[in-house]
Amino acid sequence: MFLHNDVSTTKNDQNDLLGLRISAVLLVLLGCLFGLYALICGLVICVSVIRHAHASEMPFWLLALCITCALTYLCIRAAKGLREAQRWAAYVAMGCGLLLLWFSASGIYDWFHPERQIPDEAFGILIIPIFIAVGLWWCVYLNLPHVRAHFRSVRLH
Repeated sequence: MFLHNDVSTTKNDQNDLLGLRISAVLLVLLGCLFGLYALICGLVICVSVIRHAHASEMPFWLLALCITCALTYLCIRAAKGLREAQRWAAYVAMGCGLLLLWFSASGIYDWFHPERQIPDEAFGILIIPIFIAVGLWWCVYLNLPHVRAHFRSVRLH
């Protein structure tokens, strides 16, 4: 038997929780993608140190490592916040959605300007629709009136 304190279990509330869970899973996946970038940056730094590469590139890679680690932590922490229906986590997800939409728009712009393309941009055909779908999901779903009402109804811890 489950006890629910101050939480109504109507159909709309269950759908809100499902949508928030989907958003949280998508944020964790984005955090894992940033974590993969952090791993790559760490490997580049290790190889550079071992091979005694030029020290002029090291600050860039260290900065990239710090930024990707921070974004990984932020995405995973925001996913936990979405599971707890915290409003700040929704703002983080919407910000990530806007960034995904911006990167998608940049890729679409490059498709129509072949002089700016590089040979490995062909994978954008596969990844850009996913970025657009996820970005729109976060920006639209988390701004729906019943979702905003759900955030208002949940007490902050």
